[in-house]
Amino acid sequence: MTRIRIARCRAQIGLLLAAIIGLQCKDCSGQIEAAQLRSLSRAGGQLGTSFDLQVKTGTHLEEVSELVFSNPRITAELKTTDPLPFSDHRLPLFGAFTVTVPQDILPGRYEVRTKGRHGLSNPRAFLVSPFPNKSPDAISRDPATPTPLPLRTLMLSKAASSEVEFFGLEIANGKRLQVEVFAQRLDSRCIGQLKLFGLDGREIASARGTDDLDPIMRTPANLPAGHYVLAVHDFLFLGGDEYHYQLLARDIDDASRSTSSADSSNAQPPDQPS
Repeated sequence: MTRIRIARCRAQIGLLLAAIIGLQCKDCSGQIEAAQLRSLSRAGGQLGTSFDLQVKTGTHLEEVSELVFSNPRITAELKTTDPLPFSDHRLPLFGAFTVTVPQDILPGRYEVRTKGRHGLSNPRAFLVSPFPNKSPDAISRDPATPTPLPLRTLMLSKAASSEVEFFGLEIANGKRLQVEVFAQRLDSRCIGQLKLFGLDGREIASARGTDDLDPIMRTPANLPAGHYVLAVHDFLFLGGDEYHYQLLARDIDDASRSTSSADSSNAQPPDQPS
Protein backbone atom coordinates (compact mmCIF):
# COMPACT_ATOMS: atom_id res chain seq x y z
CA MET A 1 0.00 0.00 0.00
CA THR A 2 2.81 2.41 0.84
CA ARG A 3 4.40 1.96 -2.59
CA ILE A 4 1.02 2.59 -4.29
CA ARG A 5 0.53 5.81 -2.29
CA ILE A 6 4.02 7.00 -3.15
CA ALA A 7 3.41 6.28 -6.83
CA ARG A 8 0.10 8.17 -6.72
CA CYS A 9 1.77 11.15 -5.00
CA ARG A 10 4.52 11.20 -7.62
CA ALA A 11 1.95 11.11 -10.41
CA GLN A 12 -0.04 13.95 -8.85
CA ILE A 13 3.10 16.05 -8.36
CA GLY A 14 4.10 15.40 -11.97
CA LEU A 15 0.68 16.50 -13.24
CA LEU A 16 0.83 19.61 -11.07
CA LEU A 17 4.30 20.56 -12.35
CA ALA A 18 3.19 19.99 -15.94
CA ALA A 19 0.17 22.25 -15.40
CA ILE A 20 2.35 25.00 -13.87
CA ILE A 21 4.86 24.82 -16.72
CA GLY A 22 2.05 24.92 -19.26
CA LEU A 23 0.54 28.03 -17.68
CA GLN A 24 3.92 29.75 -17.60
CA CYS A 25 4.53 29.00 -21.28
CA LYS A 26 1.06 30.31 -22.13
CA ASP A 27 1.78 33.55 -20.24
CA CYS A 28 5.14 33.93 -21.96
CA SER A 29 3.64 33.51 -25.41
CA GLY A 30 1.17 36.32 -24.67
CA GLN A 31 3.81 38.77 -23.46
CA ILE A 32 5.81 39.41 -26.62
CA GLU A 33 6.70 43.08 -26.41
CA ALA A 34 5.83 45.24 -29.39
CA ALA A 35 8.27 47.77 -30.80
CA GLN A 36 7.62 51.33 -29.62
CA LEU A 37 9.11 54.18 -31.66
CA ARG A 38 9.39 57.56 -29.93
CA SER A 39 11.77 59.63 -32.06
CA LEU A 40 13.98 59.73 -35.13
CA SER A 41 16.97 61.97 -35.82
CA ARG A 42 14.71 64.08 -38.04
CA ALA A 43 10.97 64.19 -38.67
CA GLY A 44 10.85 65.38 -42.26
CA GLY A 45 12.57 66.19 -45.52
CA GLN A 46 12.37 68.32 -48.63
CA LEU A 47 10.88 67.16 -51.90
CA GLY A 48 13.47 65.74 -54.28
CA THR A 49 16.24 65.17 -51.72
CA SER A 50 18.07 62.33 -49.96
CA PHE A 51 19.44 62.52 -46.42
CA ASP A 52 20.64 60.45 -43.47
CA LEU A 53 18.18 59.40 -40.78
CA GLN A 54 18.73 57.41 -37.58
CA VAL A 55 16.35 55.73 -35.16
CA LYS A 56 16.87 57.55 -31.85
CA THR A 57 14.57 56.55 -28.98
CA GLY A 58 11.99 53.90 -28.22
CA THR A 59 11.75 50.38 -26.81
CA HIS A 60 12.31 46.97 -28.41
CA LEU A 61 13.94 48.50 -31.46
CA GLU A 62 16.63 45.86 -31.87
CA GLU A 63 17.86 45.13 -35.40
CA VAL A 64 15.70 47.73 -37.14
CA SER A 65 16.34 47.01 -40.82
CA GLU A 66 13.48 48.85 -42.53
CA LEU A 67 11.54 52.10 -42.43
CA VAL A 68 7.99 51.80 -43.72
CA PHE A 69 6.36 55.04 -44.92
CA SER A 70 2.66 55.56 -45.50
CA ASN A 71 3.63 56.60 -49.03
CA PRO A 72 5.73 53.73 -50.41
CA ARG A 73 7.46 56.09 -52.85
CA ILE A 74 9.39 57.52 -49.90
CA THR A 75 12.20 54.99 -49.54
CA ALA A 76 14.82 54.19 -46.93
CA GLU A 77 18.01 52.22 -47.66
CA LEU A 78 19.73 50.55 -44.72
CA LYS A 79 23.32 51.66 -44.29
CA THR A 80 26.14 49.13 -44.12
CA THR A 81 29.74 49.02 -42.96
CA ASP A 82 32.84 47.13 -44.06
CA PRO A 83 32.72 43.31 -43.88
CA LEU A 84 34.56 41.26 -41.30
CA PRO A 85 37.94 39.76 -42.22
CA PHE A 86 37.70 36.87 -44.69
CA SER A 87 34.13 37.86 -45.63
CA ASP A 88 32.65 39.59 -48.67
CA HIS A 89 29.34 40.52 -47.03
CA ARG A 90 28.96 44.07 -45.74
CA LEU A 91 27.52 44.38 -42.24
CA PRO A 92 24.18 46.15 -41.66
CA LEU A 93 24.10 49.31 -39.54
CA PHE A 94 20.73 48.65 -37.94
CA GLY A 95 18.69 51.79 -37.35
CA ALA A 96 20.70 53.96 -39.80
CA PHE A 97 19.23 54.80 -43.21
CA THR A 98 19.48 56.97 -46.30
CA VAL A 99 15.98 58.31 -47.00
CA THR A 100 14.90 59.54 -50.43
CA VAL A 101 11.84 61.75 -50.95
CA PRO A 102 10.75 61.97 -54.60
CA GLN A 103 10.13 65.36 -56.20
CA ASP A 104 6.64 64.61 -57.52
CA ILE A 105 4.68 63.58 -54.41
CA LEU A 106 2.39 65.95 -52.55
CA PRO A 107 3.90 67.89 -49.64
CA GLY A 108 2.28 67.19 -46.29
CA ARG A 109 2.37 64.98 -43.23
CA TYR A 110 3.02 61.27 -43.70
CA GLU A 111 3.65 58.39 -41.29
CA VAL A 112 6.76 56.29 -40.78
CA ARG A 113 7.25 53.05 -38.84
CA THR A 114 10.28 50.92 -38.04
CA LYS A 115 10.53 47.21 -38.77
CA GLY A 116 12.95 44.99 -36.91
CA ARG A 117 13.28 41.96 -34.66
CA HIS A 118 10.08 42.87 -32.77
CA GLY A 119 8.06 43.57 -35.88
CA LEU A 120 6.40 46.78 -36.99
CA SER A 121 6.38 49.74 -34.60
CA ASN A 122 3.80 52.43 -33.95
CA PRO A 123 3.76 55.32 -36.48
CA ARG A 124 5.43 58.73 -36.10
CA ALA A 125 4.71 61.82 -38.17
CA PHE A 126 7.03 62.77 -41.04
CA LEU A 127 6.70 66.16 -42.78
CA VAL A 128 7.45 66.42 -46.49
CA SER A 129 7.91 70.04 -47.52
CA PRO A 130 8.85 72.06 -50.61
CA PHE A 131 11.10 74.22 -48.41
CA PRO A 132 14.81 73.53 -47.94
CA ASN A 133 15.57 71.68 -44.69
CA LYS A 134 18.57 72.76 -42.62
CA SER A 135 19.89 70.75 -39.70
CA PRO A 136 22.92 72.59 -38.25
CA ASP A 137 25.39 70.72 -36.09
CA ALA A 138 24.72 73.26 -33.33
CA ILE A 139 22.28 76.09 -32.63
CA SER A 140 23.47 79.22 -30.82
CA ARG A 141 22.68 79.57 -27.13
CA ASP A 142 24.02 83.14 -27.15
CA PRO A 143 21.67 85.99 -28.19
CA ALA A 144 24.71 88.04 -29.22
CA THR A 145 25.57 85.48 -31.94
CA PRO A 146 22.27 83.92 -33.08
CA THR A 147 22.06 81.23 -35.75
CA PRO A 148 20.80 82.79 -39.01
CA LEU A 149 17.25 81.78 -39.94
CA PRO A 150 16.68 82.23 -43.70
CA LEU A 151 13.12 82.87 -44.86
CA ARG A 152 11.18 79.95 -46.36
CA THR A 153 13.60 77.44 -44.84
CA LEU A 154 12.69 74.78 -42.30
CA MET A 155 15.25 74.76 -39.51
CA LEU A 156 15.40 71.33 -37.83
CA SER A 157 16.43 71.25 -34.19
CA LYS A 158 15.49 69.90 -30.78
CA ALA A 159 14.88 71.66 -27.51
CA ALA A 160 17.60 71.28 -24.89
CA SER A 161 16.88 70.96 -21.18
CA SER A 162 17.10 74.31 -19.37
CA GLU A 163 18.41 75.98 -22.53
CA VAL A 164 17.20 78.62 -25.01
CA GLU A 165 18.14 78.57 -28.70
CA PHE A 166 18.60 81.88 -30.54
CA PHE A 167 18.03 82.61 -34.22
CA GLY A 168 18.68 85.76 -36.22
CA LEU A 169 15.94 87.24 -38.44
CA GLU A 170 16.56 89.93 -41.04
CA ILE A 171 13.40 92.01 -41.41
CA ALA A 172 13.08 94.51 -44.25
CA ASN A 173 11.54 97.92 -43.61
CA GLY A 174 7.78 97.63 -43.19
CA LYS A 175 7.72 93.88 -43.81
CA ARG A 176 5.79 91.52 -41.53
CA LEU A 177 6.80 87.92 -41.01
CA GLN A 178 5.02 84.87 -39.71
CA VAL A 179 7.09 82.48 -37.59
CA GLU A 180 5.79 79.06 -36.61
CA VAL A 181 6.94 75.92 -34.88
CA PHE A 182 6.14 72.39 -36.06
CA ALA A 183 6.37 70.11 -33.03
CA GLN A 184 3.05 68.84 -31.65
CA ARG A 185 1.95 68.17 -35.23
CA LEU A 186 5.01 65.96 -35.64
CA ASP A 187 4.48 63.82 -32.51
CA SER A 188 7.08 65.81 -30.56
CA ARG A 189 6.83 66.36 -26.81
CA CYS A 190 8.02 69.95 -27.26
CA ILE A 191 5.60 72.71 -26.26
CA GLY A 192 7.08 75.55 -28.26
CA GLN A 193 7.71 79.03 -26.89
CA LEU A 194 8.67 81.88 -29.25
CA LYS A 195 9.98 85.32 -28.25
CA LEU A 196 11.10 88.08 -30.61
CA PHE A 197 13.49 90.80 -29.43
CA GLY A 198 13.75 94.21 -31.06
CA LEU A 199 16.76 96.25 -32.10
CA ASP A 200 17.05 97.59 -28.55
CA GLY A 201 16.96 94.09 -27.01
CA ARG A 202 13.45 94.37 -25.61
CA GLU A 203 10.81 91.68 -26.19
CA ILE A 204 8.32 92.85 -28.82
CA ALA A 205 6.30 89.70 -29.63
CA SER A 206 5.75 86.18 -28.30
CA ALA A 207 3.65 83.05 -28.80
CA ARG A 208 3.32 79.81 -26.85
CA GLY A 209 1.99 76.42 -27.82
CA THR A 210 0.00 73.88 -25.80
CA ASP A 211 -0.20 70.10 -25.61
CA ASP A 212 -2.25 70.10 -28.83
CA LEU A 213 -1.24 73.23 -30.74
CA ASP A 214 1.99 74.72 -32.02
CA PRO A 215 2.78 78.42 -31.64
CA ILE A 216 2.46 80.86 -34.54
CA MET A 217 3.80 84.39 -34.13
CA ARG A 218 3.39 87.41 -36.39
CA THR A 219 5.84 90.26 -36.15
CA PRO A 220 4.43 93.70 -35.28
CA ALA A 221 3.63 96.15 -38.07
CA ASN A 222 5.94 98.97 -39.10
CA LEU A 223 9.15 97.52 -37.68
CA PRO A 224 12.30 99.29 -38.84
CA ALA A 225 14.63 97.26 -41.03
CA GLY A 226 17.30 95.43 -39.11
CA HIS A 227 18.57 92.28 -37.43
CA TYR A 228 16.15 90.80 -34.89
CA VAL A 229 16.70 87.94 -32.45
CA LEU A 230 14.25 85.06 -32.06
CA ALA A 231 14.35 82.85 -28.94
CA VAL A 232 12.96 79.30 -29.04
CA HIS A 233 12.62 76.80 -26.19
CA ASP A 234 10.29 74.25 -24.67
CA PHE A 235 7.78 76.00 -22.42
CA LEU A 236 8.78 73.76 -19.48
CA PHE A 237 12.48 73.96 -20.42
CA LEU A 238 12.61 70.23 -21.08
CA GLY A 239 14.60 68.74 -23.92
CA GLY A 240 16.12 65.75 -25.70
CA ASP A 241 15.56 63.68 -28.82
CA GLU A 242 11.81 63.49 -28.18
CA TYR A 243 11.57 67.31 -28.07
CA HIS A 244 12.40 67.91 -31.74
CA TYR A 245 10.90 70.83 -33.65
CA GLN A 246 10.99 72.53 -37.04
CA LEU A 247 11.04 76.32 -37.33
CA LEU A 248 9.74 78.29 -40.32
CA ALA A 249 9.72 82.03 -41.01
CA ARG A 250 8.16 83.60 -44.12
CA ASP A 251 6.48 86.72 -45.39
CA ILE A 252 3.05 87.11 -43.78
CA ASP A 253 1.35 87.54 -47.18
CA ASP A 254 2.96 84.33 -48.40
CA ALA A 255 1.77 82.51 -45.28
CA SER A 256 -1.78 83.87 -45.64
CA ARG A 257 -2.03 82.53 -49.18
CA SER A 258 -1.10 78.99 -48.14
CA THR A 259 -2.56 78.64 -44.62
CA SER A 260 -5.76 79.63 -42.92
CA SER A 261 -5.64 83.14 -41.48
CA ALA A 262 -6.12 83.15 -37.72
CA ASP A 263 -4.76 84.79 -34.63
CA SER A 264 -1.23 83.60 -33.82
CA SER A 265 -2.03 82.85 -30.21
CA ASN A 266 -4.41 80.00 -30.88
CA ALA A 267 -4.16 79.02 -34.54
CA GLN A 268 -3.08 75.70 -35.98
CA PRO A 269 -2.51 75.76 -39.75
CA PRO A 270 -3.12 72.82 -42.08
CA ASP A 271 -0.72 69.88 -42.12
CA GLN A 272 1.20 70.95 -45.22
CA PRO A 273 3.14 74.17 -45.56
CA SER A 274 3.35 75.22 -49.19
